[in-house]
Amino acid sequence: MSIYIAFRIVRNFIRRLDPQAPKVYMLNDQDWYVAYGPYQAIAKAMDDTGMSRSECLPDYSPDEVPVPVSPMELERLIFTDDKDKRPFAEELDRRISAGVKFPEMFASTEY
Repeated sequence: MSIYIAFRIVRNFIRRLDPQAPKVYMLNDQDWYVAYGPYQAIAKAMDDTGMSRSECLPDYSPDEVPVPVSPMELERLIFTDDKDKRPFAEELDRRISAGVKFPEMFASTEY
């Protein structure tokens, strides 16, 4: 593991603990959203898709909410676009640095 990846893991662990930092939430088998909390991610997904809460979160009971993707998972999951592939952690850093407004859809296997 490179020092850069180790640094990113530590930074994302700290970010995960910070209530003011955006986090990536996996809502179902194919959709990830970036938001400041799970309820914000759910509301954005419902607004984007027009689906109900149970349709957006088919694997969660009505009283459960998704937890942020772990720093290790942010390194393991790969974001792919027209240009290249990179870890979710790198893409999250890119969007934060670019001043992207959250919440927003982060990734989907359906696109």
